[in-house]
Formats: sequence, C-alpha cells, structure tokens
Amino acid sequence: MAALAAQPALADLPLSGTYVPELSAVDLLMQNSMGVWNIPGATLAITHGGSVIYDRGFGYSDAALSVPMQETAQMRLASVSKPITASAIQQLAKDGRLGLDDRVFNINGNGGILNVSPYNGTLGDARLADITVRELLQHKGGWNRDTAGDLAFRDVQIASAMGLKSPPGIGATASYILSQPLQFQPGTSSAYSNIGYMFLGMVVEARSGQGYESYVDSHVLAHAGIPAWEVDAGRTFAADQSSREPSYSSPYKSPNVFDPSGPYVSNPYGSWDQEKALAFGGLVGSAKAIALLAVDRIAAGPEIGTLRADYTTYKDYGWYHTGSLDGTDTLMLQASWKDWTYSILFNQRPGNGSYSESLVNSMQSILEGIGKWPAALTYAGDFTGDQWLKSDDIKLFKDAVALGSSSAFGLAHPGARYLAGDFDGNGIVNGLDVAGFTGALEHAGVPAALISQVPEPAPVSLGVAGALLLIFWSRRRTNEAPR
Repeated sequence: MAALAAQPALADLPLSGTYVPELSAVDLLMQNSMGVWNIPGATLAITHGGSVIYDRGFGYSDAALSVPMQETAQMRLASVSKPITASAIQQLAKDGRLGLDDRVFNINGNGGILNVSPYNGTLGDARLADITVRELLQHKGGWNRDTAGDLAFRDVQIASAMGLKSPPGIGATASYILSQPLQFQPGTSSAYSNIGYMFLGMVVEARSGQGYESYVDSHVLAHAGIPAWEVDAGRTFAADQSSREPSYSSPYKSPNVFDPSGPYVSNPYGSWDQEKALAFGGLVGSAKAIALLAVDRIAAGPEIGTLRADYTTYKDYGWYHTGSLDGTDTLMLQASWKDWTYSILFNQRPGNGSYSESLVNSMQSILEGIGKWPAALTYAGDFTGDQWLKSDDIKLFKDAVALGSSSAFGLAHPGARYLAGDFDGNGIVNGLDVAGFTGALEHAGVPAALISQVPEPAPVSLGVAGALLLIFWSRRRTNEAPR
C-alpha cells in the first residue's frame, strides 16, 4: 500500500470522548496500533451489562489530519451492514411474516418471495428456484465470488451487458444475476456472498411492505433502543456524505462507475455504487450504535440476527462480524461469558487482512483482565439516563427551564436527571444552558429538525454578564443559516 501522509507522534494523536481510567489500556492499544499501521482515524465503543462504558474517537477525520475524529462519528460499516439485514429478516420471521425456509425467488409458480425476471427471459440456473431465506443468511445460496467474481460489485460489466447506463441499480443487477449460473447446489456448501445479502434486503422490503431503512429503523434499531439516525444509508460521493462522516483514506484509484469513461476516482468515492450496496455493505453508523446492537442481536454465525434473548444454541459464545471496503475496516463483537460487546470502526483498511480483527485477541486480554468494571457513561443533556440524546430529552430540558428549580422538576419528573441540563455548573437549568444543550445535541448527531425544537427561553434575572451572554446567544441563533 502506498504511504499516506505522515502520522503525528502518538503523544499528538487527539482523543475524543470520556476518559475511562479502568480502560486506559484500550486507549494505549488503539494509539499504538494506529501509529504502527499509519491509520488516520478510528472510533471504538464498549458496553458491559447492556450499557456503554467506553466511547472514544482517535486520530483525525479529514485527509489533512487537522480535524479530530469525534467519538460520535458515523462511518461506513461495510459488511457489518449484514448483521443489521439479518436482524431485519429474523424479526420478520419472529413476527410470522416469513419463514426462514421460504423460497426466495418466485420461479415456475413455486411461491417464492421475490418476483425477479431474469435478463433476456432466460433463467441462468434451474437451481435458483431452490434457494431459501435461511441459505442466504448462511451464505449457502450457490454463488462463489472466488470462482465467478462478485456480481454485486460488477456495475460497469452488468450495465454494458444489458445496454444500460452505469451503474445499473439493484433491480437490473438482480435481473442479470438470475440470468447467470450458480457455482454450487444451494445448501450444500458455504461461500461468502454479497449477492445473497443484496437479495435479503429485497426480501425485507417485499415482506414488510416498507422501505429497507424504514423497517430497520422501526423494528431493529428501535428494539435495541437506538435512535433511527444513528444508522443510515451511506452515499457514494463525499459531497453527499453525512456531516458526521470522516474522509475515507485509500491510495488507490479506479474508474468511476457513474462515469466509466471519465477520470479515475479515489476508490472509496465512486468505484462502486454505495447506494445499491445498502443491505450488504452500504450502511453508515456510529461505533456506539453497533456496540449496542450487539447487546440485542447475534452478530454472526448460523443464527445471525437472532435476538440474543432468544438465542440458546451455545451458553458461552463469542461472535464477531467484520467489514471491509476500500477506505473502511469495521468490527462488531459480542462475548456472552463476560456480557460485553464492542465495535471498532477505522476510516482506512489494510492491503491484506483486517485492522479490527487483528485487535480481537488484545482486546479480549484487556477486557478479560478487568477486575471491577467501570460505571455506565453519563452524557450531558441525557435527562432519561438511556445514554442517548433524543426528543424526550428536549422536552425535559424545556420543562426544566420552565419549572425553574430542581425540586419542581423532580416533582414533575421523578427519576429524571435534572442536572443533565445544567451546562454552566450553577445548579440551575435556565436560559444560560441553551447554548450548551444545543451544542450537546449537535455533537451527538441529533437531526437539525429536532434541535430546532429547543426553545428560546424568556430572559431571566442573570446579572449583567449573564444577560449579555444570553443576548449574544440569541443573536447567534438568529444569524445562523437555515439548517
């Protein structure tokens, strides 16, 4: 791999998020590894007992190595998107909306789920009619990318064969794949398959009657207590990325699938159709969200996506799923015997292997060696104590300002954390805390539409300095561009 910009000395690598003394060894492991591997940026979140105990960003989020990586950053998940798709399938099965042994393709009236017509009307392999949902989950659908290439990423080739503009999109890609032969009898062997998970995403939409993202938000993320905006669809080009995403680092260039005859592009930005990859490698998310999803769902293996509460196959188990696209290296891991999970996201991948997978043994050694686990992290602005900033926290902040005292707030909202809204440390939640609360919401990635609900409170008796600060903040809010 070609050398990147010089990595700053370890002492200069910025860290974001809360320092946890009991897990200082994780800080050191990440800093040393990133220095050795010359990685620009990363995020890592750890849970224990179902709560987040560690949530940090490392290094830099921009190509110039000048903007620190925030712990709240969203990154491309690559194949860590697959446990999310599997979770959607398992939830549909749990709710009785499909059977895992249902046939995937409706061929010759066999009752399959998807009505996909093969390109040119000719089925590429009669065995396509036999493929089941379970076989796709377990990578046993009959496709082998090692011998036939990965048609999930052959956008230019497929578009050319079909006489279409590149990229052809998911519908045309599906049609083309059904016109091609399988490499083995479904169910008799296993070969890692992006194609299979692409079709599983289509199954989610067909059986739920919702868009893929909508169903994941309402039936996978919501069940795990994760806000919908923490996992989202990725975008192909940097200009369309979420403001929370970093720059993805790669020394390689390739043809742009959206303009194959035009200039080459940096691999992470146009050498594949990120939007089409949604169900098998196209999502973005935060390390915190993925670590918490691993609390709720099985991350890998034959029962990938199953609710952990329903999983009984192995009493003591450890599952992890990795992801890798040029510019991205990711991991989602759970270990039942110590009741911990974690997620690591890097904005670069190695030429061979996996950065995140290389850290599994070291991370296990650190976590297994903990005598007393650190307490759950608290987040400024989190009135409910669920470790997220959401619409309920905005409502509680409004009430705290309106009620004017901790005693009145406590009577109205027993159990809520009044001081979560006290950003200036004076023991009172009032107009002076609006700036801090709004900043916390923005840092957490709360959508602008929700942040706009934070009130402009009536002036309070603040003294001269306080009044001037409130006037400044009011003018700042007024002069901001629309969000």
